[in-house]
Amino acid sequence: MANDPQAPVTSFLGSYIAETLKRDLPDEVTEKAKHHILDTLAAILKGARLGPGKLAQSYVASRGGVEEATIAGSGHMTTTELAAMANAACAHADESDDSHEPSRTHPGCSIVPAALAVAESRDLGGAEFLKAVNVGYDVCCSLNRSLWEPGDVLRAAIESTHMTGGLFGSTAAASALTGFDEYRARQAFSYAAQHASGLTTWMRDTEHVEKAFDFGGIPARNAVASVEMVAFGLTGVTDVLDGSPSLYDAVGAEGDPQRLFDELGSVHQVMQANIKLFSVGSPIQAPAQALTELLAEHDIAADDVDQVICNIPARYAMIVDNRSMPDICLQYVLAVGLIDQAVTFENTHDEERLHQPDVAALMSRVDLVHDVEMEVTRQANVALVLKDGRRLERHVFPVRGTKDNPMERSEVEAKARDLLTGVMSPGQADELIQSVWSLEDVVSMREFRPLLRLS
Repeated sequence: MANDPQAPVTSFLGSYIAETLKRDLPDEVTEKAKHHILDTLAAILKGARLGPGKLAQSYVASRGGVEEATIAGSGHMTTTELAAMANAACAHADESDDSHEPSRTHPGCSIVPAALAVAESRDLGGAEFLKAVNVGYDVCCSLNRSLWEPGDVLRAAIESTHMTGGLFGSTAAASALTGFDEYRARQAFSYAAQHASGLTTWMRDTEHVEKAFDFGGIPARNAVASVEMVAFGLTGVTDVLDGSPSLYDAVGAEGDPQRLFDELGSVHQVMQANIKLFSVGSPIQAPAQALTELLAEHDIAADDVDQVICNIPARYAMIVDNRSMPDICLQYVLAVGLIDQAVTFENTHDEERLHQPDVAALMSRVDLVHDVEMEVTRQANVALVLKDGRRLERHVFPVRGTKDNPMERSEVEAKARDLLTGVMSPGQADELIQSVWSLEDVVSMREFRPLLRLS
């Protein structure tokens, strides 16, 4: 890798990105990347049917623009950066997309759409797309963990770490696909740094619209715009991670560039990323799994339950405690899961049921404990106190779909099929899924257009 003594951190990052398409990926990394790509594409196509996704599509379609890339779930095309924005907002139109807990990011919802739009517009193949997505995850997660001290400092940040990580991960993926050398990749990152912003005010969003853009749409659009400006010939600063001031001075807390040197190229971050088994907020994954396992093992109905006691780490409990959106309201998810004997996409996204008397009555008996003693990781303890005096209890850790308990290909495929139900026919879903599993053989990502254009 190149090493500019005047800008060692930025040149290290630029070199890593510039060599992306030359590097071979281990088989297990390629397989895991495909899992996340399929999961994100399914989230995009499903999200295009949800309120935030419809707004994103309508807004972008109203802007017009040169037809370079597909707006998924519609019959329209637009500029590369606007397509990236629309598809990324659709990817996080609800809580179906992936996450990376150690960096406090949702990498896929911005990186995959950004890479997809650039690969499509530049007529690049599936193998290049795969490698670009992988480098996007590496940069997104490793850079975030170097800007903020991992652990409590990162988790307590009031800046939107999801937006920052997604921005730089998407910039890395787009730079690699655009064929940037080390120097131009550094310039692209300087433009991207000017977009590095965002606050955790998204937690107050009651309709998931701004959140869809904060996590997905805005970082994807800004990343692609930064890369396209440099590709057009605009010049920029080449030491944004080194000079004074640098990104480390402006963003993050207790940052240390050494962590970037330690992780980038040594840790494949896609292997550390989580795929959600359930299309609900990350803090609800463990409780939903615990409830599902209890229902599978015991012949009980909602009417048998007097109280539900759920302990999760206090830092996560505040995110999902009696929220107004059903898929991020823990009390609702557990209540409707008990009534229906299953936690599904349909029942966790049914806003009308959130206010139905039978559901509300059971929600009032769900006691969410903000457990300050429980280690801050994705885990839960769920106890069902039955009217006959029995107490059924289940502790879940590690959660299915996390790095310590990853989903199999068949499970990722099953989730994708569930999300694609009502979006496309089973035959079309088969074609999309098989295209992802054989991405290395895809000559041009434009081959995905017929499937992405479904309306």
